Amino acid sequence: VASASVRLLPVDRVDIEQMISETALDQLLAGARGSQPSDRNALVTFIETLAHGVRNWPKGCELDINPVTVLERGCWVLDAAYVSPPTD
Repeated sequence: VASASVRLLPVDRVDIEQMISETALDQLLAGARGSQPSDRNALVTFIETLAHGVRNWPKGCELDINPVTVLERGCWVLDAAYVSPPTD
């Protein structure tokens, strides 16, 4: 099982579901070690919304999101940082 999965933008829900299924995250979201399943749909929606929002950003932009916490209902971001490209 891979630790990462990559696609070029644009992506849709089907792409995102496939990406999750290709990684260990698939089993973790299903409820690893007897825990309750996490809200996979919330994560997919978050990634889809994020991918849509950044696909037209200019070259050189960076977005660091760490971590994304997926709960039984919903998901949230603890920390995020945006870096814009240098201006000439």
